[in-house]
Amino acid sequence: MQPPQPDNEMRRLYERFVRSLADQSDLSVYSEDDLLDIYDYTRSIPDDYVAMEVLIAGSRMYPANEDLAKRKVLFMHDFEQDSAVIESAAHLPTDSLVRIIAIFKVDRPATVEVAKERLLRAVKRQSKHSIEDGDVYFIIETLNDIGMLDAVSDTSKVLREYIAYPTTLDQELYKIYSEKGDAPRAISHCQALTENEPFEANWWELLANAYTNLSDDKEAALEAIEYALALDPESRDGLLLKATLVAAGNPEQSKELCKAVLRKSPDYRPALFLYAYLQFITHEGDEALDLLRRYSLADDESVDKNFFEMLFENVDGAMPDDFMEMLRGYVGQLELPDVYLWALQLSDSGQITGTAAVLEAARPRPEFMSSTPMVRLLAEAYYRTGRYADVVELAEAMPENDAAEDLLLTLYYALSRKRMDMTDGLQALLEARLVKSTLVVMEGLSVSERNMMLRGVRHHLVSLLKSLMGEDIPEQAYDPFTE
Repeated sequence: MQPPQPDNEMRRLYERFVRSLADQSDLSVYSEDDLLDIYDYTRSIPDDYVAMEVLIAGSRMYPANEDLAKRKVLFMHDFEQDSAVIESAAHLPTDSLVRIIAIFKVDRPATVEVAKERLLRAVKRQSKHSIEDGDVYFIIETLNDIGMLDAVSDTSKVLREYIAYPTTLDQELYKIYSEKGDAPRAISHCQALTENEPFEANWWELLANAYTNLSDDKEAALEAIEYALALDPESRDGLLLKATLVAAGNPEQSKELCKAVLRKSPDYRPALFLYAYLQFITHEGDEALDLLRRYSLADDESVDKNFFEMLFENVDGAMPDDFMEMLRGYVGQLELPDVYLWALQLSDSGQITGTAAVLEAARPRPEFMSSTPMVRLLAEAYYRTGRYADVVELAEAMPENDAAEDLLLTLYYALSRKRMDMTDGLQALLEARLVKSTLVVMEGLSVSERNMMLRGVRHHLVSLLKSLMGEDIPEQAYDPFTE
């Protein structure tokens, strides 16, 4: 059983109260129950200002109302005002659950076992199925704040008997344990949701997601999503999750499921993205690009790194112009150090075409050419993808300063000229650079650059110089990318 949703009557009551505040009307026309309903509605919107006004009015007109006093404590808790929480809770009856839990903030249990005992004693003073959602959140958040959340989880079977809407307890515990990465506890509370409401498809979808994201148990996830779809065959998220689960083993079935989702929601971005991936892995590249174009236009949302990294991984050669334009727009929103970090990550993972594309998108910035690590990484990416003329153009565009004589950049430049048979004057340049150059910028090296540091950049350059002088030097002695 789930908590009731705010209805039109509550909304109209809330709006009337807001008008009363604006008109400075007499608030005594609102009963205690009215104020409770208005307050609870404000928490669902939320509207903190009106919630506060309700509590002020309640304190003035109905100072003995325990429910309003309790909500004041919970309101202060929402704003992390622990001292105010403790002070306000002290005015509640001694057997009030909220008062007892508030004491945990100043009188922390020594162990989880002690916390469990105190929590159960407090809960068992209440009537069955009487604990409201606000109290449940307060219990969970307070115990979590003091590092005793397991006390709530371990006693959840008993707690459910006293809570008005037990699903609130398990939903919140599932959420927190998921964020903590505690798969067994998160999944156990998700299972509790399906046991409490076995015909609620949403809980089975949630369980399938939990198995997928927290335990990687694809078999259990597929079993849960099949159950969910049996209850709700038209569920968009259920169909998409099943498509994701079967994608690796049966891409054609996954495609059909994506099509079913897109027939219902043509601009649903997760389905477009998965369908594009499936088209790539089944060698339907043009169709995949069309789907990504639809993805980029759907719902006025921007693209992200995942979008471009799919392209880098699956598109051979240069990206189509419209995608390159999207990349320039995306990179233009990033700080230059973040651009470099992304390019470095792509390089380290073997996405060399992507490395070049990202750095090319940033190159028009005035400060780009002054960053030797970025220029050097772009030169490496150009060289490793056979774009030798671009290496030469880039190196020769460097400002006339020490960075222009960086040994690694010199290596990429010299190798590119050799491969293009542009060796005139190259021997003299290498001799001069080997005499005066040092590796100017040491920070931010890629994996391949660090490897070359170990093997010795100077060794490669000396070997290349010997080759230019006519000695029989094997290519791998001067080209670090030759196997």
